[in-house]
Amino acid sequence: MREVFVDYSHIGHACRFRTRLFKPEREGLEVGEVVLVVGDYVEPRPARVFELTNDGREVELEFVAFSEL
Repeated sequence: MREVFVDYSHIGHACRFRTRLFKPEREGLEVGEVVLVVGDYVEPRPARVFELTNDGREVELEFVAFSEL
């Protein structure tokens, strides 16, 4: 499972959120794909790619439970 880094200070407790990704993180990413979201001092969590922006710099993610995988 691919990993993406998220700054949790920007998303708070949201279940669905939009964030910018580094180029290596977003290359080849597709809607519906499940990624592992990692952040400072927070346990990794799976999230599904909900939407990619047209320029590809931002992605909308929605956390999912491990049991949904």
